[in-house]
Amino acid sequence: MTAAIPAFGALIRGLLRLERRQTAGWAAGLFIAGWVSAASTAATYATHDQRVGALGLVVGNPAFLISRGMPQGPEPGAFLFFQMGMVFAVMFAVHGALFAIRHGRAQDEAGILELLRAGAIGRGTPLAAALVAGVVAQAALAVGTYGGFVLGGAEPVGSAWAALALMLVGVSFLTIGAVCGQIVADARPALGLALGVVAIAYLVRAAADALSPVDPHLLVADPAPIAWLSPLSLAELADPYGQVDPAPLALLLIVSVGLAAVGLLLESRRQYGEALIPTRPGRAHAVPGLRSPWRLALRLQRGTLIGMGLAGLGVGAFAAMLTLLGAQVAATDPAIAAVIRTTTGEDGPIYDLLLAYTMLFAAEAAAVAAILAILRARREETTGNAEVVRGTPTHPITWFGSQLAVAVVSALVVIVTCWIGAAAVYLGQGAAPVTVAGPLLAAVTAQLPAVAVYLGVSALAFAAVPRVAPGLSWGLLLVGVFLAEFGGRAGLPDRLVATTPFAHTPLVTIPGTSLMPLIWMVLIAACCAGAAAMVYTRRDLTP
Repeated sequence: MTAAIPAFGALIRGLLRLERRQTAGWAAGLFIAGWVSAASTAATYATHDQRVGALGLVVGNPAFLISRGMPQGPEPGAFLFFQMGMVFAVMFAVHGALFAIRHGRAQDEAGILELLRAGAIGRGTPLAAALVAGVVAQAALAVGTYGGFVLGGAEPVGSAWAALALMLVGVSFLTIGAVCGQIVADARPALGLALGVVAIAYLVRAAADALSPVDPHLLVADPAPIAWLSPLSLAELADPYGQVDPAPLALLLIVSVGLAAVGLLLESRRQYGEALIPTRPGRAHAVPGLRSPWRLALRLQRGTLIGMGLAGLGVGAFAAMLTLLGAQVAATDPAIAAVIRTTTGEDGPIYDLLLAYTMLFAAEAAAVAAILAILRARREETTGNAEVVRGTPTHPITWFGSQLAVAVVSALVVIVTCWIGAAAVYLGQGAAPVTVAGPLLAAVTAQLPAVAVYLGVSALAFAAVPRVAPGLSWGLLLVGVFLAEFGGRAGLPDRLVATTPFAHTPLVTIPGTSLMPLIWMVLIAACCAGAAAMVYTRRDLTP
């Protein structure tokens, strides 16, 4: 027992040291995002009347409530949290899930946990240390967010409560990730399961916000009962910038402690390498179709392709519903049309603006699929699988090209399934088939060049700087999504918003629109892919 306590502390210090750069990067990113969000929101909606007018326009439209949050009044802090609170909550949730899987199931899969268990420590000690380190990392993210909000002009006490609520959301998903790591025996499906819980929590939150009636005079929502079922909604229910309600925060804490106990109990009882869902043994010999690097890479990505395809169906259906509902409301309310133009940062027919804006969801999902495929190649290197394949008469360009081709297929699968999901909604609403096959297909397909840029940049990062490629790829995508989704809403400078490829996708459904931005993005993506192939052939297998 006396040796276990120093070992526990050493594990926590080791994890924090290992995570210091990633934690600092996340905290710095949230600091900047909080600063920009608070300052831009304060500048765009400086007066009480402006905030009341903006809330009055959006509270009557469930589509806007789904994409933003639950109104808690027109005061500056409450309005800021209404605008951006869910964005930060999702970031904290994703960080928590990633941290738990990375230092839980992924360590088990890599053999690190076996070495730790060989020491004089308890079977659940590594996971307990990971949970404590994860809480410390979440606290660092909360400090960064708090500093950004306050520097941007938000009220300090309310910002402290907001940072605490966001931290507890992140901790709850940290423990959810720990439990997901006990359910399946591989890090990738465990991460997919944890992120799936994040998506479900977001959908429950969106439904709760849409179903919550809003007082037309106070502009404060009366939460629907299902809001208590989502950790993301609990951050809203706490009302950090108003009359703070500690009950949702206490519930988040209780749920986190309970899930942590469940995760530690499962960890202490399961056999090394096992999980609640047993792994099925594979074939003793590969079928002839797996004897090429391309087919092998495609087979290894089969689960990801299926999962992202299903996600694409949901994203496409959601985008279509948002487009049709928003266009219907804007047709009878010029004020809503003005809000849409401000949100999209563009000018033109409302339907075309909404279609282009919502199809960004398809582009973002496709970019996620492409980056996952590229980063799978890095995992094949670190686990030694790539070395086995490269030990055969397989040229480096052949192996790298097969990974790149699978990434392209992953992005295409998401784009196609997004179109199918959106088309189903359109046809269900009585739209003409020519609309589904024409403008809708064009709007979805136009997202591919921006996705190709992220694919090319991620491939170049994998080839040139493989150790930092995951952080660099996800960081660039997160920044791009933030600028594309919230740059116009937060009133950010046009030059800053223009740094994301998503901002250069033209409104292809409007006749006479220039397609040159699409051509330039394709050329940039091709140059990045070509440079990545050249660099890859000249570097070590596991630098």
